[in-house]
Amino acid sequence: MSKLLEAIAATCNMDYESDAQFRSEYQYQSTRTKKPIFTAGDDYYCMSSTKPTDEVGSDWTLHTDQFWAEQAGSKLWRSSAKGE
Repeated sequence: MSKLLEAIAATCNMDYESDAQFRSEYQYQSTRTKKPIFTAGDDYYCMSSTKPTDEVGSDWTLHTDQFWAEQAGSKLWRSSAKGE
């Protein structure tokens, strides 16, 4: 999993020291979502080859920067807090 988490961190300017640190600091409601979702500020991120189905804000769209996601063999999805 670390390759995917490192890709999210690199794309979204989040701190990454280890999987445990990253999950502890950024993971959104780990027991309530089908796929791991991470948050920083008003944005939510999910690394997945398919569009996430969990509703956390606005509709999921592909992040504009896919460089690190492609290196990790996945896609980075983004959702903004509702009302934005």
